[in-house]
Amino acid sequence: MPLSIRVETLRRAAKALGSVDALAGNLGVSRRQLERWLAGQETVPSDVFLLAVDLIVLHEGPEHPRPGNDTQQSGN
Repeated sequence: MPLSIRVETLRRAAKALGSVDALAGNLGVSRRQLERWLAGQETVPSDVFLLAVDLIVLHEGPEHPRPGNDTQQSGN
């Protein structure tokens, strides 16, 4: 998985939670570690990435569609 997808996921999770500090707390990592991942200085571990995805889904919910998804349904 490209680094940019993992970093963008962390950024989106921080936005959904309201701050980098809130995300760090929810991930159980230090702000310093999170900032290294956000800066692309270190690879975001898979378990952290998946937890960030869960946090996005939990906090954004289905009313916030993912980019690239067609949210219009046909009238069939």
